[in-house]
Amino acid sequence: MKPYLLFDAGGTLLFPNAVTLHEILREFGGTASVAEYDAMMSVFVHLLDMAIRDASETEVRFYEWLVERAGVEAALVPQAADRLRQKDEEQSLWNAVRPGTIETLAALRQEGYSMSVISNAFGHVEEDLAKAGPGRYLERVFDSHLVGFTKPDVRLFRHALQELQLDPGDCVYVGDFFQVDVLGANGAGIAAIHLDPEGLYEGWPGCHIPSVNELPPLLRSGLHLTDALYHPFA
Repeated sequence: MKPYLLFDAGGTLLFPNAVTLHEILREFGGTASVAEYDAMMSVFVHLLDMAIRDASETEVRFYEWLVERAGVEAALVPQAADRLRQKDEEQSLWNAVRPGTIETLAALRQEGYSMSVISNAFGHVEEDLAKAGPGRYLERVFDSHLVGFTKPDVRLFRHALQELQLDPGDCVYVGDFFQVDVLGANGAGIAAIHLDPEGLYEGWPGCHIPSVNELPPLLRSGLHLTDALYHPFA
């Protein structure tokens, strides 16, 4: 029996649009390249993962952190971060799909896999996924804002399982935030695969892949969903 595939959205299927970030922050003196913006989401999540793992205090906000890392001078950081938030409200900045993602989802669907999304979001992630392309391959999208629980709260995962009429052992979750996605999925009894695009998690427990494009060969190799590799928080 093929496992049901559950995905995170931001940082997994959708990413901040690096070209748009480059264009906006260049107006504020930002010096980062498009490629550097592309990598920033993964670097930021790793920063948060380390803070949670080490139980250290952090109040880092994504847009402020991104603007500072882009080389914008300190006095302009609040204004630039607010400009990004305004742009995100006008038209979601999370509309970039990594090369090969659509083709991978199409191939998985062709091979008989069913797929849905469980995401910490703000009420419009289903629309974002539909506009960007991945949405056409998904059965359901569970948006934390609409469900009322936020990962890693296991109630969000259990709600999705109930709606999809799945047992935890029937599926695998794929996400980029180790201490949120993997922790939450494992807490609900679901096997998890961690997405590590920049190779920042060497030495961390669990199963790590650089891209969703690695899923088809991994799935074809035969996943043992009860294996400890997929349950580092068990």
